[in-house]
Amino acid sequence: MKKTIEYINTSIRKAAEEIGISNSTLSRYIRNQSKRQNKNNDQKMLKWLREHSR
Repeated sequence: MKKTIEYINTSIRKAAEEIGISNSTLSRYIRNQSKRQNKNNDQKMLKWLREHSR
């Protein structure tokens, strides 16, 4: 996730907005500080990664 954000030269805030989650949630995910998995957020992040990994 972090590599993709850096590759497309965007901010965590902007990426989170595009994904549809809060920037704090994305930031915690990137730092591996998520307290619990949320399948809905996971699906949103995977969809965003697929769209930006082309």
